Amino acid sequence: MFAADSHEFYAGNTFPGLYASMMTRYLHDYGDQNGKCRETLAQIACKNHHHALSNQYAQFRRAITIDDVLNSPKVADPIRLLHCSPISDGAAAIILTRPELARRYTDTPIYIVGSQQATNDISLYSRNSLTEITTTTITVKNALNEANLTMDNVQLVEVHDCFTIEELLFLEDSGCFKKGKGWESIHESYSSFKGAKHIPFLCKGKELIVNSGGGLKADGHPVGATGIRQIVECFTQLVGKAGDHQVELDGELNTALTHNIGGTGAIANVHVLTKHLR
Repeated sequence: MFAADSHEFYAGNTFPGLYASMMTRYLHDYGDQNGKCRETLAQIACKNHHHALSNQYAQFRRAITIDDVLNSPKVADPIRLLHCSPISDGAAAIILTRPELARRYTDTPIYIVGSQQATNDISLYSRNSLTEITTTTITVKNALNEANLTMDNVQLVEVHDCFTIEELLFLEDSGCFKKGKGWESIHESYSSFKGAKHIPFLCKGKELIVNSGGGLKADGHPVGATGIRQIVECFTQLVGKAGDHQVELDGELNTALTHNIGGTGAIANVHVLTKHLR
């Protein structure tokens, strides 16, 4: 709770409790037709565990079902245990250098062509909406503008899915889906591609792979190492060295985006990575 507002802390709130407020508001504002939205939030967890099965570095290399999620113990209603990422032990590292020096160290450098950070109110009660994270919207837009790209160019995304509602919010805040409609598209995508090595989401008719190694949910969340871990995952995927969990697309995997937030979104960091400089 020291990553949240002091008033929320002294009121007795918990970190899962804050995200539970966001999830509750989303279900209230955009409906839960026959429980399908709750089922979608469970599907996100199942998808990320499925992606982690072949990731040798993942903390949880085991499949879970929708029923497993929906019947797991409540943490902060409506968030259940299997909606949550763990807090993990882990480490990650990258070598960062200038483009003109990169090929001294590797034949396959990956270039950071967009890098942005934004901050906003730390407290939920100060925000205009509980169902969107403004810092995500700002950083995604600015990073893609810096890279002279759009989300249509992005094939792989590493999302800060500390709770499954956050992955859903990212897909709407980044413009992949209309606000309040993301869960419907995710539900349809999961049902269509269930069983595939990687389960893509259909974003404006284009396949988007989200959290290819399992995300925070299944790969693990060592907190301080998580942002770099996301970049490492994208790097290994882009250079084709992800091993058994390598993403396979019809065309070349060329562009990835990482999204890391602090607290409930008071700060966000987004990086755009690509194999080829324009």
